[in-house]
Amino acid sequence: MGSVGIVRAGPAENVFFHNNQWLAQYTPLSLQTLPFILQRQGSASEADMLIDCHCPALSKSQGEALYLSSGRATVYLNNKKKLLTERVTAMTQTTDLLHEMANLGLFRPVDLVLLFTDGSRQRIGGLYGVDEHALHALSADDLKMLNTNNTLAALFNILGSVFQVNRLIRLHNQKFPNRAVSNIKLETNKQ
Repeated sequence: MGSVGIVRAGPAENVFFHNNQWLAQYTPLSLQTLPFILQRQGSASEADMLIDCHCPALSKSQGEALYLSSGRATVYLNNKKKLLTERVTAMTQTTDLLHEMANLGLFRPVDLVLLFTDGSRQRIGGLYGVDEHALHALSADDLKMLNTNNTLAALFNILGSVFQVNRLIRLHNQKFPNRAVSNIKLETNKQ
């Protein structure tokens, strides 16, 4: 299980990418580090930086150089390495947060139901939210531990992120007026 962001209401409808420009307020580290990835070999303490030669972000004719004429890494490449390290740290923190939430029973499966102006519906399943009832039922000790670990603040951010769906729908309706969403519902999934 991992964290994800919703960027569209239908296939090939990314509302945050238009005319080769990323329009969102935040650019995920996974996009900031393109076309690079880190790979750890066996029990090596240091990860190797790899490049995806098939990534559309890569160009031989334009863009930033990776190495100086002396063979040393450029500032651009060093910044990408730093971002990759931050990404690995963030992924570890996310994994820890998700494990902590699962151990406390704080996940609630939800479906996002989109109602379109033409009367059609689309159900987006496989989503999870914070179970507010389970959160309210936690003991004082559990809440203190979540607060000490800064997990409580993350949980409140997750709860507040639901309001970003409204922004997604507004952007979708601007970009795809012929397939406008008239209403949305969050329904508890009965898994």
